[in-house]
Amino acid sequence: MIKNKFLISILSMLLLTAVSGCSSSPIESAVCPSVKFVDGLDRMTLLKDLVKSNPSKGLFSSQMRGLGVKCDFSRDGVSIEASFQIVSRLADIKKETLVDITYFVAAVDPDGRILAKENFNLNIPFSSKKSEIVQNQVVTPFFPKLLNSDFSDYKLLIGFQLSKNQVNFNLKNRR
Repeated sequence: MIKNKFLISILSMLLLTAVSGCSSSPIESAVCPSVKFVDGLDRMTLLKDLVKSNPSKGLFSSQMRGLGVKCDFSRDGVSIEASFQIVSRLADIKKETLVDITYFVAAVDPDGRILAKENFNLNIPFSSKKSEIVQNQVVTPFFPKLLNSDFSDYKLLIGFQLSKNQVNFNLKNRR
């Protein structure tokens, strides 16, 4: 399993923590931030551009699946463990091929502002014997404690880093 770790540092949240001191809110009442794949960014397709008469046939596709979330609360904040799979397929493989893709994880505040974002590069090794690859991913961000323990209005978003054309293709061809 590939394990990616990063610490989401949000200056405004840290300042709130420093100003607030110790809070009397019990950890048991804490609510985890919502964690989800971004609609339209949860899959990618690279199309064959050589055959303009049949542009719907994809050369490479990748999709995020099976999101699992665990939250661990402490006096300092909440650690999130988000696990998921990236399932990738490559057509017409004649030799070993390495495909590089990028996905992101972003922390979003209740107003929809991106507080922190990190990109992760992933290498996908294909061969003539293996045209579908499933890779397990785990990211473990940390949200510092706020004035209270309620993180319910905060979000952790996961998706592929795509071009505008790729996003439009995904939204037009919803599955």
